[in-house]
Amino acid sequence: MGAGVVECDINLTKDKQLICRHEMCDLHLTTNVLMTPLASKCTKQFRPAIGNLPATAKCCTTDFTLSEIQTQMCGKMSSSNKHAKTPQQYISHTKSFQTELYAHDCPHIQSHKNFIDVVNANGGSFSPEYKMLDYKFTKQYTRQVFLQQ
Repeated sequence: MGAGVVECDINLTKDKQLICRHEMCDLHLTTNVLMTPLASKCTKQFRPAIGNLPATAKCCTTDFTLSEIQTQMCGKMSSSNKHAKTPQQYISHTKSFQTELYAHDCPHIQSHKNFIDVVNANGGSFSPEYKMLDYKFTKQYTRQVFLQQ
């Protein structure tokens, strides 16, 4: 028994490449970006917990090029530790009902093109879901251009 149609949520990278990501701004929760030199490019860099203020960070697909995402980040289960004092503590808080079973191989985030290639190679069908509803398009890069990619 297999899936009839596989969905890929579409977001953009800094260099306007399409990437399969459910959320545009969750890389700080779902990758190791805060442990890489790329952390300085995040929309909001890691801030440790201080008193009653929780630890925070915000890293978006639009902060990085496709190459940076695919070659310098590893995927992981979504997690964070609001009491973290360091980036390592922040990203190492996988909930007990989640797994890190696949994290040892440094799972890479797929581009939309790679996703299509994998689905087609396995005889499947796919349906894109365009997520960039809040993106500030320009005269040169319009919503129409995004949808036609």
